Amino acid sequence: MDQNYYDVKGLIKFIFKNKRQINFYDLDMQISNKILFPLKFKFVPYEKLLSAYSTKCYEMAVKCSRVYNGFPLIKISYRMQDMLRKNIEIRLPIAINKFMKKTKITREIFDKFWNNENFNTNKEEKIITKDDNMNNDMLIERACLLRLVLYMLCPYILYINI
Repeated sequence: MDQNYYDVKGLIKFIFKNKRQINFYDLDMQISNKILFPLKFKFVPYEKLLSAYSTKCYEMAVKCSRVYNGFPLIKISYRMQDMLRKNIEIRLPIAINKFMKKTKITREIFDKFWNNENFNTNKEEKIITKDDNMNNDMLIERACLLRLVLYMLCPYILYINI
């Protein structure tokens, strides 16, 4: 997300990157659905298809009608090849005031907000122990084994110095 503001107006750019081999169809974005929401948005016309492995930038103009200190809710919906609509809701941990200035918050406050908003529903953890780490001897052993296998496959081509 990139944003530029002047007075009570501004421009927000959302950059989406599709890292999959499939297309996303009917991409749609909304920011907060409250009637009295003080920020008014107008999207620049955009293509609603996000092709496989592509990156696109979507722009919107924004105008702030009054002071707002809250956390905007972004709703993104799209269809994949099965054509079932899927939705993502993200509450941005960014406080917004009339001029959209950055707000500094401490790590403790951010962590508390993040955990209270259920951002961690798909959180996964892996504890890496010392046994999981590869040492240099293990790497050399595997490289030598690879060299031997490659030599068996094509003995007249391979000359690798390890």
